Amino acid sequence: MEESAKCIKAELARLLLALRTERGWSVYDVERRCGVSRSTLSRMERAVTDPTVTMLAAVCRAYGYPASRLLAEAEERGQRR
Repeated sequence: MEESAKCIKAELARLLLALRTERGWSVYDVERRCGVSRSTLSRMERAVTDPTVTMLAAVCRAYGYPASRLLAEAEERGQRR
């Protein structure tokens, strides 16, 4: 995987974790709200797995946060690294 893609993936993971932490939610809370399993959510937050567009959209809807904005922020931060 290209280095910039790895950085973006890492930033996406950090942002997903930050969204959950800011709300004081557990991975169980997010799972209930979006239907993505806790194990998958955990792997997404640790940059172990690449989320599908469908999964990312579901998680972002649960947070009330636009997926396009999340990806743009991850890309911006990843390029600065």
